[in-house]
Amino acid sequence: MPMVWFPFAVWRPEYLAAITGAGFKAMDPFAYPSGYLDLTQSEEELEANMKSFWRKHIKQAKKQVTIRINEYDADEVMRLYAEFLAYRQIPGIPDHILKYLFSLDKPPLEVLTAHNEDGEMIAYKVLYRHGNTGTSFIAWNTDEGRDKQARTLLIYSSALHLKSLGCTYYDLGGIDDITTEAVAKYKRGTGDTDYRLQGEFMGI
Repeated sequence: MPMVWFPFAVWRPEYLAAITGAGFKAMDPFAYPSGYLDLTQSEEELEANMKSFWRKHIKQAKKQVTIRINEYDADEVMRLYAEFLAYRQIPGIPDHILKYLFSLDKPPLEVLTAHNEDGEMIAYKVLYRHGNTGTSFIAWNTDEGRDKQARTLLIYSSALHLKSLGCTYYDLGGIDDITTEAVAKYKRGTGDTDYRLQGEFMGI
């Protein structure tokens, strides 16, 4: 019987040699590049490690944007996300998975929403908590949110919120220099530590 294996391990050449040496064939040897923030740092250290444009955008956003935590309508969050995926014509988290997670008595999700001066929601970010880590899960933004740097403030606020919950790491959720070069450059402005998972393998 064929078996597909996606080991949850950081890419290292010795791991690749051991896995292929055991008879597995590499289907995608360079899977899922991302980066994380070390939340054991103080708030001052986190901000000091950010690029100057990040600190500038955070300061700009704080004057125009208010962040609310876990004050949301799950149906609206899912509707806006579905519209975003349809507009961009990109795959995302399947709707049935989101419905299941939001239906749980204690969802493993943290929802941060950004609001303008009139209280209207202009962006949001949903985090998935697992163990000592919070990972960027889904997000939505408007033109106004982009103009007011809501996304930047949401990521910064997410780091502080996860830190307050006792998380050690904040996974930024994908940093790919090939398919999303601009996004990768933007996320690296946080002063993150890059990593890449081992990849996908097939064996018999």
